[in-house]
Amino acid sequence: MHSIFIPGIALMNRLKYPKKFALVALLLSLFIIALLFSLVQELNRDIEFSTKERIGLQYITPLKDLLQSIERHRGLTILYLSGNTVALEEIRTLRDIIAEEIAIVNEINEQYNNIFNVSGDFADIVQKWNSLQNISLDLSPEENFQEHINIVKEFLYLILDIADRSNLTVDTEIDKFYLSRSIRRNIPFLTDRISRIRTLGAGALADKTITDEERKMIRIEMAFMVQELENINHNNQKALETNPALTPRLRRFIQDMNESIERFLNIVEEEMMQERAITLEPYEFFEIG
Repeated sequence: MHSIFIPGIALMNRLKYPKKFALVALLLSLFIIALLFSLVQELNRDIEFSTKERIGLQYITPLKDLLQSIERHRGLTILYLSGNTVALEEIRTLRDIIAEEIAIVNEINEQYNNIFNVSGDFADIVQKWNSLQNISLDLSPEENFQEHINIVKEFLYLILDIADRSNLTVDTEIDKFYLSRSIRRNIPFLTDRISRIRTLGAGALADKTITDEERKMIRIEMAFMVQELENINHNNQKALETNPALTPRLRRFIQDMNESIERFLNIVEEEMMQERAITLEPYEFFEIG
């Protein structure tokens, strides 16, 4: 083992002290440079990782708005097909809003040069949406409902793909990981379940009767909805345990979310799951949802 150092010892013995100090300083400098280089590389990786996350959220935010608009379109068209012709004007207005939201997503994608390679997928979904909106009012309520579900599913999966490609899925910081899990998956799936209940319920209320099959479908959607809410609350708990500094900012929103969903579920239970006369108007229920 000592033989490894013999050449170095011999070299140092031949040098005078100024040169010895200079050599040691050079070696230390090289070591420091190597450390700095490694640190810069690591910081650049962290910056690139965080930058992708930020861009991913910039995509997901307008996609979330677009998703909710299409879910609302699903409900309004069911109301119209069930005889509520007043909904037609809002359907037309909403379609203009959806066109604007699609343009916003395209602008973001162009701004970042299709960084996540989703332009083709998004264009395919938009094409399907355009075809659906042209025929949605000519379909039966059941066909219209199912076609909207198919479009919504594709948007939900697109959000998940963007989360995967933007590092939101694999964030190593525990609080960010759980918060992003809610953003990329649980909240979009929760709002979809709420929208399905809202649409099914409003359609049934328009008919002034609810069949056992409709009650069964609503009950199934309620179960999925409650599960997604539990997932979100679990994510929140994990995030706040890891980063208590988030508590003042998130506590009120978490409480509001749980209370409003509980109120909605109570209304569904009282108005639709019980064998009694229906008193709630379909559009009123739709807006509550």
